Amino acid sequence: MVSRLLRCRFGVSCGGSPETSGTRQCLPTTAQRSSACLAPIGMLFAIMLYGSNKAYLYCSVAFLQFMKEANVVLVFLFSAMCGLQFINRQRVFVIAWVILGSTLCVSGELNFVFIGFMIQGLSQFAECMRAVIAEIVLSGNDFKLDPMSYTMFVAPVCLLVLVIGNALIWEQAVLDDLAVWWPYLIPNACIAFCLNVTIAQVIKETSAVGFIITGVVKDIALVVFSSVVFHDLITMKQWLSFTVTLSGVFFWSFMKINPNHPIIGSFEKMLGVGWGPFPGASLGTKKGLDETAPLIPAKSV
Repeated sequence: MVSRLLRCRFGVSCGGSPETSGTRQCLPTTAQRSSACLAPIGMLFAIMLYGSNKAYLYCSVAFLQFMKEANVVLVFLFSAMCGLQFINRQRVFVIAWVILGSTLCVSGELNFVFIGFMIQGLSQFAECMRAVIAEIVLSGNDFKLDPMSYTMFVAPVCLLVLVIGNALIWEQAVLDDLAVWWPYLIPNACIAFCLNVTIAQVIKETSAVGFIITGVVKDIALVVFSSVVFHDLITMKQWLSFTVTLSGVFFWSFMKINPNHPIIGSFEKMLGVGWGPFPGASLGTKKGLDETAPLIPAKSV
């Protein structure tokens, strides 16, 4: 609703293509073309919202953030399946690195609750799939929606799914809680709108993988905050495992930013890149191995 009001009143656009920026007449056509992608995004968004909030009833904030570090791996694998990313042995090694750290974090949880773990896992699966499909809609050759239009199209689907879900599990206590907490819910909803537009902008300008990596700083802050403020019990094993996971995520970013660095060269030699029956290719080559270079070729006009 907010997106529609801003677009209709001010023509607000956030870096969209000529198809969607500065004109309202083309929005229905864009919506028809991209409905096959936007509807699943809205449904996945609703599943992610419900699951991520439900998981807090069973697990600590720190534990859930430990699990979310695996999102980098999930998004990359989904992106590779869609032809948006390139797989090589260097990235597979770092993926295994991140998985190892995340697994150790989860296994070190003292108050492990399986149902909370499963709900959070479902939420993360939905979030990663949503991010990959959003990249296709925001940056693909067929759509290239701007973030404001993207939010306007996705939000109603998400609302519809959540309304149906609430109707199935409705409790009268919901209205009682609403009467108490509405002064907090309204500003929270406004912040959530700004966050959704910002997330869409980040995915559009970078990629789904880039968006997940930017969330590492948030994860660090939340783990520290939950430990200091909420006094969540975090074992030394989990701190060390979290450090292993973060180092893998940061090394992933380092490979992307500076593939010609001597450290990356030594890392590739350790993996046997450039020799043997399967030599592979160095990340520093110019042969289209940049992780932002899609395997799906651009359509000729």
